[in-house]
Amino acid sequence: MVIIFLGPPGSGKGTQAAIISKALSISSLSTSAILNEVIKNGGERAKELQDYMSSGRLVPSSLVNELVATTIVQDEYSAGCILDGYPRNIDQAEFLDIRFPKLELKVVYFDISYEALASRIEGRFACASCGAIYNKFSSNTKVEGVCDVCGSKEFKIREDDKLEVLHKRWEVYIEETKPLLEYYKDKGVLLSIDATLQKEEITSDLRNAMKL
Repeated sequence: MVIIFLGPPGSGKGTQAAIISKALSISSLSTSAILNEVIKNGGERAKELQDYMSSGRLVPSSLVNELVATTIVQDEYSAGCILDGYPRNIDQAEFLDIRFPKLELKVVYFDISYEALASRIEGRFACASCGAIYNKFSSNTKVEGVCDVCGSKEFKIREDDKLEVLHKRWEVYIEETKPLLEYYKDKGVLLSIDATLQKEEITSDLRNAMKL
């Protein structure tokens, strides 16, 4: 089974993917992780990807499709996986259906408004050492100024957590990714989760919706 997490940037997909993948004993895969792994391994594909990413251009769907397709058939994903950030658009969803016509899919939509996202990221910060994410309003560090994970006292605001960046990514999401909701709703595989809830509540709703 492949579980697809859909939703706007900052909706909590990555956080929940890590939790649910552990509960199901399957891997969580993000598009960025797949691309970074290819780059790390080197070769012609790595150079091609670096050319796109260093120039700020989107990696073409055709290339992303092939990389995802060759990744999810590897032995370590034989029990299934969670895809976070793929498919990004209708073309990629159709490719997945054509390439893997017998693939069992579940699609989870993280439902949250732009206003709620903007409010959420105003308090978000990350550990500069290990990357653990916190929010001063809802999920702060247990000890003020100390990372729960690695103990570092150095923190930063990520580029993705700036309002101007969120606005641009939201526009791309509305244009490219939101049409996938109707696509998967028509297939009868779409589940919807209220992503405005606290992390633990979202996890509980996910478990209930997916019968975990």
